[in-house]
Amino acid sequence: MQITAFDRCNKETEEIIAALDQSFLKQPIGYVEQNPIEYIYVEAKEFASRKMDAVVIEFDDMFKVKTALFGLTLQKKYSNPIKTYLRSHLTPMLGSSSAMFNGQEGLWEINIAFDAMESFEGSETMGEALEKLLAFVDDLLKEINAA
Repeated sequence: MQITAFDRCNKETEEIIAALDQSFLKQPIGYVEQNPIEYIYVEAKEFASRKMDAVVIEFDDMFKVKTALFGLTLQKKYSNPIKTYLRSHLTPMLGSSSAMFNGQEGLWEINIAFDAMESFEGSETMGEALEKLLAFVDDLLKEINAA
Protein backbone atom coordinates (compact mmCIF):
# COMPACT_ATOMS: atom_id res chain seq x y z
CA MET A 1 0.00 0.00 0.00
CA GLN A 2 1.36 3.41 -0.99
CA ILE A 3 0.47 5.53 2.03
CA THR A 4 0.76 9.30 1.69
CA ALA A 5 -0.51 10.28 5.18
CA PHE A 6 -0.75 8.09 8.27
CA ASP A 7 -1.51 9.52 11.73
CA ARG A 8 -2.82 8.67 15.17
CA CYS A 9 -5.26 11.41 16.16
CA ASN A 10 -7.26 12.42 19.22
CA LYS A 11 -11.02 11.99 18.65
CA GLU A 12 -12.01 14.99 20.78
CA THR A 13 -9.49 17.56 19.58
CA GLU A 14 -8.65 16.02 16.17
CA GLU A 15 -5.02 16.85 16.92
CA ILE A 16 -2.32 14.55 15.59
CA ILE A 17 -0.86 12.47 18.41
CA ALA A 18 1.85 10.91 16.25
CA ALA A 19 2.78 10.49 12.61
CA LEU A 20 3.01 6.80 11.73
CA ASP A 21 5.13 4.81 9.34
CA GLN A 22 4.38 1.68 7.32
CA SER A 23 5.31 -0.56 10.26
CA PHE A 24 2.06 0.48 12.02
CA LEU A 25 0.17 -1.51 9.38
CA LYS A 26 1.34 -4.60 11.30
CA GLN A 27 -0.48 -3.47 14.45
CA PRO A 28 -3.63 -5.46 15.24
CA ILE A 29 -6.88 -3.69 14.30
CA GLY A 30 -7.80 -4.16 17.96
CA TYR A 31 -5.47 -1.22 18.66
CA VAL A 32 -8.40 1.17 18.14
CA GLU A 33 -10.52 -0.74 20.66
CA GLN A 34 -7.70 -0.63 23.21
CA ASN A 35 -7.22 3.11 22.54
CA PRO A 36 -10.81 4.36 22.12
CA ILE A 37 -9.89 8.06 22.38
CA GLU A 38 -7.86 7.78 19.19
CA TYR A 39 -8.53 7.29 15.52
CA ILE A 40 -6.17 6.33 12.74
CA TYR A 41 -6.14 8.60 9.67
CA VAL A 42 -4.90 7.08 6.42
CA GLU A 43 -4.42 8.49 2.92
CA ALA A 44 -3.15 6.14 0.20
CA LYS A 45 -2.79 6.19 -3.57
CA GLU A 46 -4.93 3.04 -3.75
CA PHE A 47 -7.91 5.00 -2.43
CA ALA A 48 -8.00 7.50 -5.29
CA SER A 49 -8.46 4.83 -7.97
CA ARG A 50 -11.51 3.64 -6.02
CA LYS A 51 -13.06 7.12 -5.77
CA MET A 52 -12.27 7.16 -2.03
CA ASP A 53 -10.76 9.94 -0.01
CA ALA A 54 -8.96 9.35 3.30
CA VAL A 55 -10.02 6.52 5.61
CA VAL A 56 -10.48 6.92 9.34
CA ILE A 57 -10.32 3.76 11.44
CA GLU A 58 -11.78 4.00 14.91
CA PHE A 59 -13.66 2.15 17.62
CA ASP A 60 -17.31 3.16 17.90
CA ASP A 61 -18.05 3.31 21.63
CA MET A 62 -21.81 3.35 21.11
CA PHE A 63 -22.05 0.22 18.97
CA LYS A 64 -18.83 -1.45 20.21
CA VAL A 65 -17.47 -2.04 16.70
CA LYS A 66 -14.30 -1.18 14.79
CA THR A 67 -15.25 1.08 11.90
CA ALA A 68 -13.92 2.61 8.71
CA LEU A 69 -15.20 6.04 7.70
CA PHE A 70 -14.44 7.47 4.28
CA GLY A 71 -15.79 9.62 1.50
CA LEU A 72 -16.82 8.02 -1.78
CA THR A 73 -16.94 10.37 -4.76
CA LEU A 74 -20.08 9.19 -6.53
CA GLN A 75 -23.16 11.08 -7.63
CA LYS A 76 -26.27 11.24 -5.46
CA LYS A 77 -28.13 9.05 -7.97
CA TYR A 78 -26.26 6.03 -6.54
CA SER A 79 -28.24 6.28 -3.29
CA ASN A 80 -30.38 3.15 -3.68
CA PRO A 81 -27.64 0.94 -5.12
CA ILE A 82 -25.14 1.92 -2.39
CA LYS A 83 -27.61 1.42 0.45
CA THR A 84 -28.88 -1.85 -1.02
CA TYR A 85 -25.33 -3.15 -1.39
CA LEU A 86 -24.46 -2.27 2.21
CA ARG A 87 -27.63 -3.93 3.52
CA SER A 88 -27.08 -7.11 1.55
CA HIS A 89 -23.30 -7.49 2.04
CA LEU A 90 -22.87 -6.67 5.72
CA THR A 91 -24.02 -8.72 8.69
CA PRO A 92 -27.10 -7.03 10.14
CA MET A 93 -26.11 -5.45 13.44
CA LEU A 94 -26.39 -2.09 15.14
CA GLY A 95 -23.81 0.26 13.68
CA SER A 96 -23.02 -1.98 10.71
CA SER A 97 -23.09 0.87 8.21
CA SER A 98 -24.37 4.26 7.21
CA ALA A 99 -24.27 6.20 3.96
CA MET A 100 -25.18 9.86 3.65
CA PHE A 101 -24.72 12.09 0.65
CA ASN A 102 -22.95 15.37 1.40
CA GLY A 103 -24.12 17.81 -1.27
CA GLN A 104 -21.58 20.48 -0.33
CA GLU A 105 -18.67 18.07 -0.75
CA GLY A 106 -20.27 16.12 -3.59
CA LEU A 107 -19.52 12.76 -2.02
CA TRP A 108 -20.97 9.93 0.01
CA GLU A 109 -19.94 9.76 3.65
CA ILE A 110 -19.68 6.03 4.27
CA ASN A 111 -19.29 4.32 7.63
CA ILE A 112 -18.71 0.55 7.64
CA ALA A 113 -18.16 -1.64 10.68
CA PHE A 114 -15.30 -4.02 10.00
CA ASP A 115 -17.07 -6.37 12.41
CA ALA A 116 -20.04 -6.58 10.02
CA MET A 117 -17.92 -7.59 7.02
CA GLU A 118 -18.32 -11.29 6.23
CA SER A 119 -14.58 -11.77 5.64
CA PHE A 120 -13.56 -10.00 8.87
CA GLU A 121 -12.38 -12.19 11.75
CA GLY A 122 -11.21 -9.54 14.22
CA SER A 123 -7.59 -10.67 14.44
CA GLU A 124 -6.45 -8.74 11.34
CA THR A 125 -3.65 -6.24 11.30
CA MET A 126 -4.36 -2.65 10.26
CA GLY A 127 -2.94 -3.47 6.82
CA GLU A 128 -5.09 -6.58 6.42
CA ALA A 129 -8.20 -4.68 7.53
CA LEU A 130 -7.49 -1.94 4.96
CA GLU A 131 -7.03 -4.58 2.24
CA LYS A 132 -10.40 -6.11 3.15
CA LEU A 133 -11.99 -2.66 3.04
CA LEU A 134 -10.52 -2.03 -0.43
CA ALA A 135 -11.83 -5.40 -1.67
CA PHE A 136 -15.27 -4.52 -0.24
CA VAL A 137 -15.27 -1.13 -2.03
CA ASP A 138 -14.06 -2.79 -5.26
CA ASP A 139 -17.00 -5.20 -5.12
CA LEU A 140 -19.41 -2.36 -4.30
CA LEU A 141 -18.27 -0.26 -7.26
CA LYS A 142 -18.42 -3.25 -9.58
CA GLU A 143 -21.92 -4.28 -8.49
CA ILE A 144 -23.41 -0.80 -8.81
CA ASN A 145 -21.62 -0.24 -12.13
CA ALA A 146 -19.62 2.73 -10.86
CA ALA A 147 -16.12 1.28 -11.26
